[in-house]
Amino acid sequence: MADDKQMKNVGDSFKQQINRNPAFKERQAKIEEIVKNDPAVQAFLQAHQLTFDDAIVKKSFSKLYEFARENGNQALGQKKFHLYAPSLIMNVNFIDVDYHPTQDFIKLQEAEELAKRVTMVSMPKSLRTASFEAMSPNDYQDRYEAIQKSLEFINAYTKEPNTFHKGLYLHGQFGVGKTHILAALVNTLAERGVKSSMVHYPELLVDLKSRIRSNTVDQRVNEIKQAPILVLDDIGAESNSEWVRDDVLGVILQYRMQEQLATFFTSNFTMLELEQFLTTTREGADVAKAARIMERIKYLSEAVEVGGRDRRNG
Repeated sequence: MADDKQMKNVGDSFKQQINRNPAFKERQAKIEEIVKNDPAVQAFLQAHQLTFDDAIVKKSFSKLYEFARENGNQALGQKKFHLYAPSLIMNVNFIDVDYHPTQDFIKLQEAEELAKRVTMVSMPKSLRTASFEAMSPNDYQDRYEAIQKSLEFINAYTKEPNTFHKGLYLHGQFGVGKTHILAALVNTLAERGVKSSMVHYPELLVDLKSRIRSNTVDQRVNEIKQAPILVLDDIGAESNSEWVRDDVLGVILQYRMQEQLATFFTSNFTMLELEQFLTTTREGADVAKAARIMERIKYLSEAVEVGGRDRRNG
């Protein structure tokens, strides 16, 4: 009882201070007017057969104010919860505000989930938004076969994800859109719940060399080789060596061939040119080992030429 009396005294004291402060009193009156004239607030009260004179409404006025502000009433100031939309609800003996995610928030979450499904290593950020829908009719010229086979792969893999499906080996001149096509492919797969990794192969090798001292090369290679869908971008642009060819590329391809994992490549070389490139290293020439690598690439992928102009330079 003593606590109730003390709280009443505090409340009375607060009211007295408000009455002595005309500016504060005027501001409170303005807020009340704005809230009372808010269409959404009025609609809620009408739906529940309530008026501003009812005790439950007076007791819940702070919640009505919160709702009106968060519902976008600019006269009440800036919203505090931008990614959530408010709605008024009837609680036990008072009116409350319930929050649910906005469409913007849902889209943001979906985008984050999509991004998690595609791991890009040393790839341009712009590739995260690559899509077949955004390609113009001109993009299909000289790239029709690559795009068509990419779409066929997406449909086949989505229907039978546990069946082995050959990937693509896209080859052609610099800047014709090979990487962009495969970025659109992995992004489309991500929309269907499929995880993939897209790796700029020369940069991966730089990273692996830097890991030799810390003895974490195998850990990184294992992460790459086990990706459900793997894109090795710009193969053939690396500085070739026996270690690169046999202990990195060979290990990745052997694992993916054994595990029947879909694998894609982009290169400026045809398969024949890549085999010639892989034959010679700083340590000498080895036709057999290069041929063995190419057998794995041919098992995992189908060669498709991508033609056209250099789109990076207009």
